Amino acid sequence: MKTRSLAMGAALAASLIGLSPVGVAAAPPEGLVINAHPCVFAPVETGPWEAEGAISDHGTFVRTGAAVSPPDAGFLDVRTAREEFLFTGTEGTFTVNAQESSVGDQTRVWEIGAGTGAYAATSGHGTAAFFITEEPNACTEGFRNFTFALTGVASKVGHAS
Repeated sequence: MKTRSLAMGAALAASLIGLSPVGVAAAPPEGLVINAHPCVFAPVETGPWEAEGAISDHGTFVRTGAAVSPPDAGFLDVRTAREEFLFTGTEGTFTVNAQESSVGDQTRVWEIGAGTGAYAATSGHGTAAFFITEEPNACTEGFRNFTFALTGVASKVGHAS
């Protein structure tokens, strides 16, 4: 009887081990560089973009929202600017929320928001820079020498949400 109880206990323990969740490590984030080239700033900022690293794609982007703080600040009194961009590529769409500070070291940061297609579960973040390039970019109209560079990391590219 004692042997039978030990055997049943061992079988129960083995079955519980088989049912226990096994820790699966998430893939670490990969480096990412997105270069957006604003060709037109008004009435809506838009232009082409290309990316390499965690996201390897290209397409067009459009600024879908903007706000400043304090809310009623004049041009020279803005402390923080927030912008939202929609990136449309060959693999889907994703939004980028960017925030720029005009105080102190003028930090610019961004994060990936909602997405569709291959970007449905994608997350990412990093720093941003806006600069003038000597070589003309891919713009076919408007300005041809501006780049909004997003450098950072992203993960879950190509995964369903």
